[in-house]
Amino acid sequence: MCKRKVSRPDEEAVVDHGGTSSVLNIHYEKEELEGHRTLFVGVRMPMGRQSHRHHRPHSSKHRRRAERMRAGSVAQEDINTESTTTSHDLVLDHQEAAHELDDSVRMKVREALLKRHHHQSDKKRNNLLPMVKSLTDSGRRQSEPHHMDKAGPATSPQPLPTNPDMKIGAADNGQMDLSKVDTHFMKKIPTGAEASNVLVGELDFLERSIVAFVRLSPAVLLTGLTEVPIPTRFLFILLGPDGKAQQYHEIGRSMATIMTDEIFHDVAYKAKDRSDLLAGIDEFLDQVTVLPPGEWDPSIRIEPPKSVPSQEKRKMPGVPNGTVVPVEEEQHGEHHGPELQRTGRDYELSYLSLRTCIGLWTAFLCLILVATDASSLVCYITRFTEEAFAALICLIFIYEALEKLFHLGELYPINRHADLDKLTLAFLKLETESAAPGEQPRFLGIREQRMTGLGIFLLMGLSVFMTGALQFIPMPVLYGVFLYMGVSSLKGIQFFDRLKLFGMPAKHQPDFIYLRHVPLRKVHLFTLTQLTCLVLLWVIKTSPAAIVFPMMVLALVFIRKLLDFCFSKRELSYLDDLMPENKKKKLDDDSKKAERAFHGRINDRGFPEVSHEGHMSIEDLRNALQDETNVMQIMRDFKRLRRYYELKILDYLTKPIPNYPKPVELHISEVIHVTNYNGFNGIMQSEGFKAQGYDNEKFSWWSLKIDEESIKAAEERYLEKVLPNRSQEQKERHEKFLSQYTTSPAFDTDKSRYGTFRFTFSLKELMEAYKEQMCGGQDPVLREYKTVFYKQEIMYVVLIHSPEVSEKFENFPKIEKSSFVYYEEDQIVWKAQAIGNKIEFELILNAEDGTATVEPVPYCYYVWDHVSLAFHFNDVLQFPKETLQEHITHCDVDKPVLHQTVV
Repeated sequence: MCKRKVSRPDEEAVVDHGGTSSVLNIHYEKEELEGHRTLFVGVRMPMGRQSHRHHRPHSSKHRRRAERMRAGSVAQEDINTESTTTSHDLVLDHQEAAHELDDSVRMKVREALLKRHHHQSDKKRNNLLPMVKSLTDSGRRQSEPHHMDKAGPATSPQPLPTNPDMKIGAADNGQMDLSKVDTHFMKKIPTGAEASNVLVGELDFLERSIVAFVRLSPAVLLTGLTEVPIPTRFLFILLGPDGKAQQYHEIGRSMATIMTDEIFHDVAYKAKDRSDLLAGIDEFLDQVTVLPPGEWDPSIRIEPPKSVPSQEKRKMPGVPNGTVVPVEEEQHGEHHGPELQRTGRDYELSYLSLRTCIGLWTAFLCLILVATDASSLVCYITRFTEEAFAALICLIFIYEALEKLFHLGELYPINRHADLDKLTLAFLKLETESAAPGEQPRFLGIREQRMTGLGIFLLMGLSVFMTGALQFIPMPVLYGVFLYMGVSSLKGIQFFDRLKLFGMPAKHQPDFIYLRHVPLRKVHLFTLTQLTCLVLLWVIKTSPAAIVFPMMVLALVFIRKLLDFCFSKRELSYLDDLMPENKKKKLDDDSKKAERAFHGRINDRGFPEVSHEGHMSIEDLRNALQDETNVMQIMRDFKRLRRYYELKILDYLTKPIPNYPKPVELHISEVIHVTNYNGFNGIMQSEGFKAQGYDNEKFSWWSLKIDEESIKAAEERYLEKVLPNRSQEQKERHEKFLSQYTTSPAFDTDKSRYGTFRFTFSLKELMEAYKEQMCGGQDPVLREYKTVFYKQEIMYVVLIHSPEVSEKFENFPKIEKSSFVYYEEDQIVWKAQAIGNKIEFELILNAEDGTATVEPVPYCYYVWDHVSLAFHFNDVLQFPKETLQEHITHCDVDKPVLHQTVV
């Protein structure tokens, strides 16, 4: 055994005398394949026969021929030779040493091999003498990279080799006449190319075939053998008994073809023994295209494939060199690629047996599930599980699309659109038609039109006729569709709506049904649990343990069951109900509407009042009171009380009034509690404030204290909203006007209808005391309690209670959802809708010059609204006497007008 390396003095080779091989036996280093250029020329000795040269696709015949070669005496040698005679002698010596030839046969074979050869370019044809006929020729570019060195002389005739490692051999039949060289053919041959000569023929004195594959070291210019003066690197010789010339021809043609293959070319250069060479042949045959006989016309050119498989996959190293794959394994599946390696072959398992076991095991499990009626467990898959899985699918769509788009962005820089506004359907925008002067129109949505939907569905239907055009759709468009699908699907998932609540102030939170009935901290706890499960699913999906992913989805059912110990059934019914949100909210609103019907009663002061649960705008109240059903309900309530009642407030609500400022946003930081002499004595004796009333109606009532500074600040906020483009000069020139409209009792700080003793506290101080004494240190809960109205007055009641009694008041929405009042930064923010009960001026807004002026008009009476705070507790909200004395002042008694509602 001798070793060899290409084109260097220390080249080595190996001669192997038998053994089997497989495609997995090929193993060579990529960097060792650099710099090889070859030209392969296949030749044959037809012995008087001539074949058709049409190039046909390979079929299973090639594999049978390879088996014959494997069974025959195949040798690979690295031979250092100087002539054709020497190379032939070395091949025959090897055959004789292997007891394949005797002396007489050897001489006849040698004589046949050394006879003069003729090529395609020769004019004469001789059927009597052995001749060499060129079957295929092709230039072979460098292995890596796959392109020719453009600096080489590709268009000039090939010069004689000057490589010091290459020898020029002398043929027995004399030197090559360079004047007869086909210069046109030489121009097509790249610099540094080497030849592969394929010699096949039939001899009547042979009893068995002689097969030899020879690798010369170094390459030798064998004149007289090749039809162009380029060095020869490889020789393939096949001589066989008479009568099988066509088969020998096909084998020679196959060898000439296989030597043009990029992968086998590298194998031939670097193969260490015969098993590597045979493994390379097997691998090539696995990759060839097979056509069934009779299915194609040889006279018609076969179109090349649209996509050529990657050669890099074939270069992946398999089992290290020298390892022989057992023949028994090849019997189960002789030819397989890396796709099947993960199906069991890595663990020495039979592919078909493994697949059979998997099928039987799956069938057994399905039988168990059917027998035990496991499908009934589907009822335990609630929104908690469904949303976690749906969110995972959406994130996968988004992540995969963005990953592909970023990758494309690295390859092809993004061209940003200069004017994105041109991409919108601006003409379909729907905005408010009426607005206050200077107020910007509000976007309401897109105009209802049918052309878009019609066009979409027409294109969907016509897409079956546009398959040829659809192939030109760029991949970024498809990735954009997947990204859109992932993002748009997030909209209907409640889980993502709850995630946004973490960074959203309470006053800006949407009116979700579960926020009406479940404390916010419980909502956050439920969301965090679901988020943890989603992260766990993502980690498992992207890890090697992804095979257990379906089991983890099933595990979410059990995690959901554990939540029964952390949440009440009522809370879970809102957070984990499969009923769609909009439908459930509508049903809830309908039930609330029935519960929030108007109720008439006589209050503890002896005055009739009408209330409605929750907060209603003045506009909604006017519409509701124009409904005969509601009016009849109110009248029935007072009839049961044996009191006659006339709905005077509707007269005020329906009369025309001049334009006035609305709504006006007031920020109030102080509250007042007004009482009479008896109430004052009770407060001082108990050193605190007692709640009045019965059961759930037991409250301590407080009103808002509105001073001049609050009114001025409210006027500035109002002007900034209705005249946002005012200049600084216009702001300084502005004349105050809001105080001319604040004529209602809510803005009269010197008078009260409830008594002469007034306690004034900062809202922060009062809330802190309530928090410590009544809520155990927890933040109080503020809710929309009622809308109470009298003849001209509308009162919005804000309920303040301890979290411990949330179940008593859970039917009332939290104050964050109110459109008129909310609590923020130790202040009550009130958006007053009617600040004056007597309107004497009309407001005129001029958007052009940024001014707001008032003009006198005949006065008219209108409704007025205000806010009252109802603190719920059973004990006394205590303060030291010194504190009570510091916060008490005297006020005048205003004329009680509440009795005017009674007729």
